[in-house]
Amino acid sequence: MSRRRRPEKREILPDPKFGDVTLSKFMNNIMLDGKKSVAEGIVYGALETIETRAKKDPLDKGGWSLIFAAWDSPDIWNPINNAALDARGEKSAGVGWPTDEKLEALRAQFLRETDDARKKKLAEAIQARAFEIGTHAPIGEYRQPGAMAKNISGIVVGPGNFYWNVRKN
Repeated sequence: MSRRRRPEKREILPDPKFGDVTLSKFMNNIMLDGKKSVAEGIVYGALETIETRAKKDPLDKGGWSLIFAAWDSPDIWNPINNAALDARGEKSAGVGWPTDEKLEALRAQFLRETDDARKKKLAEAIQARAFEIGTHAPIGEYRQPGAMAKNISGIVVGPGNFYWNVRKN
């Protein structure tokens, strides 16, 4: 047991940009090796991205017209959970997605369909409509390489990173 007195609890100062103590505490939690400037860059960069995406102004006034995104295969396997095909406009998960009743009707039909052959035809129609109205523009694909120690087993190989079933031998 230490014989020294307990250190005084330090007052947490608000962050310099927004003057918020909670944000400052958050940055202290993600700070690594005492590098507060790195933590500030991460947090402020993320907040700036969120702010930019939420702007609906024209481009010349700081608005935006596209985002870059990458999804694992399960995220885009079918037209229902593929965010790039969400054409509900303001109701969609993303900001600024298009509004297209025809595309949404095709997706609803796909959701209710039980016959696989008809589902395939609907999926093709959905893709054709999405490219017709320009909901997204695939520009490539990538494969994330991975490595592990020889004493690790149980890795699930799949379209994404899965960390269950892993054992150290």
